[in-house]
Amino acid sequence: AIQASNYREKLYSALEHAIVLPGSLMFQEKLGAFKVYHPNQFVIRRDGDGIIKEYWTVDWVVTELLDDDLKNMNQGRPTHQMGEHEPLYTYARLVDDKWTVDREFRDIKHETDKVFDDLPYYFLGWTPVVGEDWSRSLVEDNFPTIKSLEMAEKALAEGLVAGSSGRANIDSHSSATIDDIGTTNWGLISIPKNSLEFIQPNVSGTISVAITAIQTYKADLDESFLTFSSSDLRGERVTAFQTNAVANETQQARGGVLVTMEQNLEAMVRRTVGLLAKAGQLNPLFKDALDEGLVTITVASGLDAIGRQMDVLRLDALLERTINDPELRQWVKMDEVSKSYIRNTGLDPTIYTKSQEQFDAEQQAAQQQQIQAAAAQQTIESAGSIAEQQLGPAQ
Repeated sequence: AIQASNYREKLYSALEHAIVLPGSLMFQEKLGAFKVYHPNQFVIRRDGDGIIKEYWTVDWVVTELLDDDLKNMNQGRPTHQMGEHEPLYTYARLVDDKWTVDREFRDIKHETDKVFDDLPYYFLGWTPVVGEDWSRSLVEDNFPTIKSLEMAEKALAEGLVAGSSGRANIDSHSSATIDDIGTTNWGLISIPKNSLEFIQPNVSGTISVAITAIQTYKADLDESFLTFSSSDLRGERVTAFQTNAVANETQQARGGVLVTMEQNLEAMVRRTVGLLAKAGQLNPLFKDALDEGLVTITVASGLDAIGRQMDVLRLDALLERTINDPELRQWVKMDEVSKSYIRNTGLDPTIYTKSQEQFDAEQQAAQQQQIQAAAAQQTIESAGSIAEQQLGPAQ
């Protein structure tokens, strides 16, 4: 269901907002449908421990597309706005470990006190700030460096302009005048060589300082925004060394941020599991085991989620170990290893792997063929023995 949804597209959009703005909010409309709220469409409130306790959102709905119960609401009373687009407010608050949701339209509450165990709102922020409701974006974290880079580039441009300017000085004791110089490039002038002097400001030192500063600031920003890492994996052939290098750099640079996002997305995974179980697409026993704490949710990021290549490398290491260790090999489920290989290529294992029934049927057919072949061989050997007995010993 997640593969067929717009989850990856919306998650990417939400993270783009979190890089530049103080956060974004994902909303799971249904099992396979997600939407993103911009910072000007929602407000969150945290407690002293930084736990989100309240969500406020606004949706601008098209009046003509509303259901009749909303379209006809409060028609006889004046409202602050009734037009083509109208605001629909949603207020969610945590009460006794339950999320209670109210909605308001045209100054009238509706769908009041709707309760959720797992709220379909998931806040994504870059760097949490103690004592503040919002987060700092990646751009805000590096804003001083960005401004310093802008100032250094401006100083370089001004230095180049200053270095390209100059003045010409004519010796006052000479008979030459300004009119003798002319205005045509490479034109002939009748002035003694010693009568003309050019003056140009020496800005080479300033320019070199600006260039060094620009290189330093760019290097810092490239590291912060993972500029080089994001370009390492664009070639047709990517080695495991490159993948591991990018994974390690990402983990070091973004470890704390990614852990925070893992916690926020864990609620999305938990709610999706509940929706799958409710829709009959997942065994309800799994949902019960999750609620009872028998199964835990782990959202992979950084080194573990830089790509499926890491899982493939782990599978390669496992297979290499099983080849050299017969004791371990008898405990490894090779069918699950095969499914994992296919899954990590981005394909659906249910399409490209055999079901247990197909595997058992093929095994049974192979055993039957072996039995038939053994029986045929035994029949041939028995017939040969009977023939030898009837013919007697060779003369």
